[in-house]
Amino acid sequence: MSRSAEKVRVLLVDDEQQVREAVGLMLAEAGCEVVLAQNGIEALDRFRDWPQDVVITDLAMPGKDGFQTIRELKNLSPQVKIIAISGAAYSPCLSGGLDAARRLGADQVLAKPFSFRELTESLNVLLQVV
Repeated sequence: MSRSAEKVRVLLVDDEQQVREAVGLMLAEAGCEVVLAQNGIEALDRFRDWPQDVVITDLAMPGKDGFQTIRELKNLSPQVKIIAISGAAYSPCLSGGLDAARRLGADQVLAKPFSFRELTESLNVLLQVV
């Protein structure tokens, strides 16, 4: 991680509890301060209350999906860094979702499942410009 004096604040948004817990542990192990949300509605509320440096959001979620969440986050805070995550590689109906997320403003994209190394590399790329 490139941020020395203070912990990087990360908002992790995923409707699957197991994913939130596993990725949340990865982020904590990488030295991040992690806030969890189970959907886009909750994520936007948390972001408004306590803006984060990086938002990692799943794309397919009930209520408010990741595409809507990315669009609204960028409207609220154009400088926020976003990593879109999706199991699109395993779901033909979501193919192209990561590309669409990038067009909406995601700075990095990761296909699930991803490794700790892939996650930290994506964070490091984003934090070099923060």
